[in-house]
Amino acid sequence: MNDFYNMMGIGFNYSRFYFITAFVWYLIFAFSCDVFLISKRNVVRMIVYLLLVVQLAINFSFSSYKVWTGKPSLKEVVSVDLFRNIDEILALYEVNYNKSSIRVGCIGFHPAVANFNGFKTLGGYIPVYPLSFKNKFHDVIAREIEQNKYLKQYYEKWGLQTYLFDNEIFLNLNDQRLLRQKHPEITCELNLEKIREFGVSYLFSSVKIKNAENIGLTEIYRNDGADSYYWMYVYRCD
Repeated sequence: MNDFYNMMGIGFNYSRFYFITAFVWYLIFAFSCDVFLISKRNVVRMIVYLLLVVQLAINFSFSSYKVWTGKPSLKEVVSVDLFRNIDEILALYEVNYNKSSIRVGCIGFHPAVANFNGFKTLGGYIPVYPLSFKNKFHDVIAREIEQNKYLKQYYEKWGLQTYLFDNEIFLNLNDQRLLRQKHPEITCELNLEKIREFGVSYLFSSVKIKNAENIGLTEIYRNDGADSYYWMYVYRCD
């Protein structure tokens, strides 16, 4: 019903009212128990049993259990050793290097991973920020999102994810192994001049940028080992 409502394009998204949703589910649960207690028909009882089992399965599928037992693991996602290695490499290229004094751009993975490892990033998942920043950031990704109608609408009509989007990858970032199978290389059409205006010195990309040299990027590090969750390429913005 919610999907059908959203297709109507009215604009108001009531699915955010989780407190109402929780109340409805508890009400359904109470009603089911009541039906179970008063009904003497086996068919009704079987339906109630089925509904309760389905609801438990739905709840379990959204539990934190998957975070600790699923793939990729939390350790793989944050990849502390990989980013520590990148930090050491950057120290060789920066005079008076200080991780907190540089800014990086992230392509093909969530900027929050770089943030977790102590890097300042351009953009991220930002609930509230000035409209002026959104307009300036739009200039950075304009050529990419113009090639993907859905991606363009995703950013311009919503925009909480201020990511350095690639028109082919879009938001398929949660399974890096599958990502590099589908997109072993990408063509970067981000506006590097605008990126530099934000003070970005390096681009971290989990996919190889095949036109890097043509657009003024110098590869200074790569990690494309078979056992690595991220295949990370680090480019200096010359």
